[in-house]
Amino acid sequence: MTKKPIASALCALFAALALAACGSSSNSVTDNNGTTTGGIDGKVALANATGMQVRLYAVNADGSIATTPLASTTVDGSGSFHLPAPTQWPVIIDASGGSYTDLVSGATLSLGSDHLQAALDAAPGATVALSVYSTASVRQAEAMSGGLTASNITLGQQQVQAYLGGLDAQATLPAASSTDSTASTTAVSADLTDGQKAAFVQGVASQYQNDSSGDTGATVRQISADIGNGSTLTACSAGAGDPQDDGTVGAAGTGSCGLASSAATFVNSAANDTPVTSLAQLNAPADETNPDSLSAAACASPQALLAAYQDKFDFRRTHIQAATTSTVNSKNWRDVVAGVNSWGPVAVNYARYATPASTASCDRHEWQRNLLMAAVNYWVDQDINYCHHHIPGWSPYEKLSAYLSGKGTADEVKQAKLFLNFSSGSTGGGDSSGMKCTPSRFADGHQAVSDKTGVQSETATKASEVKWNGVDCSDFTSWVYNFAGITGNALSTGVATQACQTNRAGDSRTYATGVLLDINATNIDTFESQLQPGDLLYILDKNAAGSRNLAHVIIWTGLRWNDTQASSYADRAKFDIAKRGQVGSRLGGDFLAHGVSEANLATKNPYLIVDSHFAGPAYRPFSGWYVANVSQVRRIINARAVRQDATLAPYIMSLADLTTPITLPHGKKTETYTQFLRAERNAGRQAQTGYGDLANTGDNACIRDANFAQ
Repeated sequence: MTKKPIASALCALFAALALAACGSSSNSVTDNNGTTTGGIDGKVALANATGMQVRLYAVNADGSIATTPLASTTVDGSGSFHLPAPTQWPVIIDASGGSYTDLVSGATLSLGSDHLQAALDAAPGATVALSVYSTASVRQAEAMSGGLTASNITLGQQQVQAYLGGLDAQATLPAASSTDSTASTTAVSADLTDGQKAAFVQGVASQYQNDSSGDTGATVRQISADIGNGSTLTACSAGAGDPQDDGTVGAAGTGSCGLASSAATFVNSAANDTPVTSLAQLNAPADETNPDSLSAAACASPQALLAAYQDKFDFRRTHIQAATTSTVNSKNWRDVVAGVNSWGPVAVNYARYATPASTASCDRHEWQRNLLMAAVNYWVDQDINYCHHHIPGWSPYEKLSAYLSGKGTADEVKQAKLFLNFSSGSTGGGDSSGMKCTPSRFADGHQAVSDKTGVQSETATKASEVKWNGVDCSDFTSWVYNFAGITGNALSTGVATQACQTNRAGDSRTYATGVLLDINATNIDTFESQLQPGDLLYILDKNAAGSRNLAHVIIWTGLRWNDTQASSYADRAKFDIAKRGQVGSRLGGDFLAHGVSEANLATKNPYLIVDSHFAGPAYRPFSGWYVANVSQVRRIINARAVRQDATLAPYIMSLADLTTPITLPHGKKTETYTQFLRAERNAGRQAQTGYGDLANTGDNACIRDANFAQ
């Protein structure tokens, strides 16, 4: 099959929808009394939709759909329809039968036994777009207590809107974006119209049907499943990483990522005839208003920026950290358990802070690096734990702790044991896949102290002793970049996915998550001085089956130990080695378990990194296991400059590296293996979260592309 028919199908959809948006409709409409009248304009958002019967139904008092239609009609040649205005609300619009053109394959398909629906609780203010997304909102409302009430219909629509990054697909007709001369392949969310976004998400639905060999009904069911898992179209609810200070890996399973996987495929597909070239564009945050007027001193250091932004950070921390859905809102996000999985709600998409004017004393890239490190320090200072959670402010403890004793329904007890698992084995070399938070961070914020692997000063033995707020390694890196307003939700929360976010070979379109560099354990000593604050370093380790995989991610700070001990260093008191692990210290309780001792710290003068490990986010020395297992580096801030950097440009990841073997130390042995055979299959196709393209090219390979740029 050639590409041309696919593009033609898209053009046909866009052109027809553009005409329908003008409001012209010549088809006759008959109500149940045989009267032709005016009322509701609508459109089936499928290419070349023909022969479809459209009916209008009332909603019964019990929230079910009436069996006898109030009115009926047939779509015209553009898929448009017109129905008479009902005398009562809510109502359901239902389309069935007929055929349409699949946007990805170009094939003509029958709607078969499936139906497309939309629920209206009042007269619509725009042409109603019938699609799998409007249908999913009906399914969500039907599943709620009371059925299709006006309030449930609103909640169902809000839930699907949140899934689509705020887009109201039911009220937005896909635009003819392929013919829009103003469209830019480097556009961000603010540059895209809702119509262009709507065109893209309809293409994603088609891609999912092709990927899964399913139909519109199966796609609707998968959207509901994605929402139930806490996922969105651009963010699969998955995370990884292990708290062990020796890197033992036992990450939770990821499951299926549904339409997020198909979105990652479609964004690079020849069938994508929209200006959307990165999923980050769909939810890229807008700048906050009132740009800050910062002094040169405030731009100069993370300490100064943390002081300047303290109130802003406090607001973001306390206002709402979670993306809202029908079950997650501004009042319950801190402890909601209904409608979320055991990782809790996913993060809200934070807006960018307005960039101050760039001057000689306030370079915007330096400001971004310092702002990122200010956000890192802010969250280290919150004394949060290592938890398999997506956001640090969510804790189900108060709501579920009463059921740990076995009192309550079977479901309540089961949920409590799942959400509040702090098994000590998960931090002593055992499997951490079932663990939610470690027993190494206590409720008052202090950490256990460990000066060697697997040995710690104390361990919480009761759920009441555990700090139940926290995030794991990759959720922490994704969170701080989002919290600082730099990437929004563009950075995956799954460690293997985050490590391999890139575009496919030969695609020069841009992404918001930076550039990958082949800086690893074999050359890290040479490149330490080239790293910048905020760079992300990905760490390898063996899993229980003995396979190498991407296990961990850390943040480069640019600081060395002796920098923090200088009398002029503003935060010196937070780096007192004698107070490691205590409340108020930024040092991990395991600081001396990484190949350094208190006696040789000044002599070794290691670089410092920040990661969520052992008992949560803290500063640790870049030594021992970290150094021996560096896999690759991601630069996000000012990534474009890497291409002009004579030293770093040759190390931008290329497809040739797929077959380049490297030798890394592991314990007392060295092992040679192919550079890219690292991500387990569950971190490949199934964990594809839509941030760039993570392609599975074998049992467990991930592709990183030389043409990737920001």
